[in-house]
Amino acid sequence: MTVKMNQVMSELETLSASEKGMIAQYLIASLDDKEDKNASEKWATLAKNRYEELVSGKVQSVSWDSMKQNILG
Repeated sequence: MTVKMNQVMSELETLSASEKGMIAQYLIASLDDKEDKNASEKWATLAKNRYEELVSGKVQSVSWDSMKQNILG
């Protein structure tokens, strides 16, 4: 690693978990150079459709405990 990288890594060790999380989010976002202009609209449509499926009874919700049990065994 470069001297600058070692310095940054050393300073990261002094941060709280939430501060490290914010830096991680920033770094991940900075790697994505392509912006999907329709992403917000697509997510809103998906959320609306999922909500309508729940309200209509087409699908049933699953508790977090049940999901963990199915995933982790």
